[in-house]
Amino acid sequence: MTALWLDQGRILGTRGQIKGRYTEQEYEAIAGWLTDNGIRAMVHHNQHEAPVEICLRKDSIATLIQLIRPLTHASMKKNLRRKQN
Repeated sequence: MTALWLDQGRILGTRGQIKGRYTEQEYEAIAGWLTDNGIRAMVHHNQHEAPVEICLRKDSIATLIQLIRPLTHASMKKNLRRKQN
């Protein structure tokens, strides 16, 4: 999850977003892992019912960053701070 957030995660306005070329099962697995770890996450679909992103609430982003911070390599801590602000 650390690498996924640092690579694919974004903060847009009041929510976080993880997007990529994932299958529906992969989106559900990622959102399930986040939910199991106390991070509110939802898979959003397009008009064709294909999953397009995982959305996180702003308060959930802080929880995610607290969870992955100890697992983040020292060279990537700067990226983590940039995504938090």
